[in-house]
Amino acid sequence: MGSSRCSRAVAVALVVATGAVVGGCGAGEDPRSLKRERALSESESGPTADGEGPEGAFDYAPDLSLLPFDVRLAKVASVAGIETDDSALATMRARRFDLGDHDHAKGVKADLTWSASRIGTWVKALRPVCASTAMRRSYPALPQNLGELVLAAYGRAATDEDRAAVKEAVAASALDSESEYQVICLAILSSLEFVAR
Repeated sequence: MGSSRCSRAVAVALVVATGAVVGGCGAGEDPRSLKRERALSESESGPTADGEGPEGAFDYAPDLSLLPFDVRLAKVASVAGIETDDSALATMRARRFDLGDHDHAKGVKADLTWSASRIGTWVKALRPVCASTAMRRSYPALPQNLGELVLAAYGRAATDEDRAAVKEAVAASALDSESEYQVICLAILSSLEFVAR
């Protein structure tokens, strides 16, 4: 994945994360976040007849495949500095089949596609992790500790493009510092660079 594509993935994840933090989750969701999710879902069908995707759509990648659920779970735990059985990951473990996990004994096959619905479920499952004391110990302030978070999540140094995408999304959202922290954490751990092969 090239640098600009990675930054685009971070930017898209920032949009989704902002909607999750500002719009809320579950019953009574803000209609704007539902409208945004619907638009993302429609954009997943790929390019239009003229070869262009809808405005604001993320890049269509038919060869995109998520990492297996247990790998994504272990990556989140590693970034947060916790074990996979930590209570901060309870929601993620409880929603494992919604997040594409398999259970051959029960006839449930792995589903490694990345849909609007799965993105929403993933972001909701990440919220307790991003709110955990373990995350705050490792990354006391975001975006100030963005470099450390990017290094832990992606295994590379944060780029100017990463910083610019975060700065732009945060500035456009007018969030308080706690919401800003949540958005950045959710975005980094929801980006394609983090969850996909």
